[in-house]
Amino acid sequence: MFSFSQIKSYLQCPKRYEFSYLGDFEFEEKNSLFLLQGNILHEALRRLYQRISFFSLPSETELIKYATEKREEILPQHDFFDPQAETVQSTLAEMIHLLKSYYQQHHPFSADSTIALEQKLFSKLGTHTFSATVDRIAKRGQTFIIYDYKTNKKLTPEIEASHKEQALLYAGIVLENYQKYFQNLEIRIEYLYLQKTTSRIADQAEIQPVQQHYLALADEISSKKDAFKELNDPAIFPTNKGEPCKRCPFMDLCPAFSSLPSELETSSLTAKSIQHLAQEYLAVHNSVKSLEQEKQTLKEQLEQYLQDSDYQRIFGNDYQISFSLKDNRTIKDEAALRQLLAEKGLLDESKTLDKNKVKKLFEAGVIPSDLIEEKVVTSLLQKKG
Repeated sequence: MFSFSQIKSYLQCPKRYEFSYLGDFEFEEKNSLFLLQGNILHEALRRLYQRISFFSLPSETELIKYATEKREEILPQHDFFDPQAETVQSTLAEMIHLLKSYYQQHHPFSADSTIALEQKLFSKLGTHTFSATVDRIAKRGQTFIIYDYKTNKKLTPEIEASHKEQALLYAGIVLENYQKYFQNLEIRIEYLYLQKTTSRIADQAEIQPVQQHYLALADEISSKKDAFKELNDPAIFPTNKGEPCKRCPFMDLCPAFSSLPSELETSSLTAKSIQHLAQEYLAVHNSVKSLEQEKQTLKEQLEQYLQDSDYQRIFGNDYQISFSLKDNRTIKDEAALRQLLAEKGLLDESKTLDKNKVKKLFEAGVIPSDLIEEKVVTSLLQKKG
């Protein structure tokens, strides 16, 4: 399954995609104050339209109070990274001003009725499933409207084109899920900070090329994932060094920002070389993990074959593999066993319980089965031929 964020991560930097979705380690995103405030704005609008759907329009004061309290709850949970060095106080005033402007512009919020909020939808393209979370879906007459809220402060032609492509992808998914309920589908991208709205009627002639583009990207990523799993070659997902790198949680591991001398002396290690070592360790770890899984599968197949064939040994060109079934007995109650052996005059107090002696006494019926637990263990031994 692919989401827009996964595709976006891959396009931004294939190496980041590898670290994010193919690694098996935990990481924390570097949160900017600006990004966190964008999330809070989304949550405030979600809450606003949720209340409206329940026929309980909050006042402007209630909306700002909710957003402010949510902000006070979220911000202390993050050590946010802020490239623009904006202060917490100034961005709070900015958020309040923005919500007031939005509220006054759209009040009394009767232009359309909300169908869904933060709706996660799925679509099948080729052999891949795509998911999308739409900020808001509304209905006005016979028209459904997709609302996508953006918190960009700057809007380059490249960013705007990316937003349009994302909206068209979402439109295709909404069409697949809801098409029987409307005649027209409108796409509205609302730039909250810029107080700008772009609107267009979704056209299948525009949607189809976007879907084909994302399908091709999904095929490309899937092919690389298979190759990476097989070869574990870090070059399969190359780095794309640029401005977004300073917000990347994997910067310390990225080969674009670390180097390792050919002859390593631990006394000369720097922070950067340690980071590179961590990357190399991760690659080896993933390789070992994959080989261990393969080894276990081969072991199980060989054991089954040898057991079914009643063989004890098979040979390769360089190695021989011996196979045996071992009886492994475990004493359930050592105190009870010692008492039994003492009563029968078979216990030597100066020695620990001898496993071979216990085995023989058990096989002779001297020790009852309720004191011994039997396990059959298969053993596969590899030796030089």
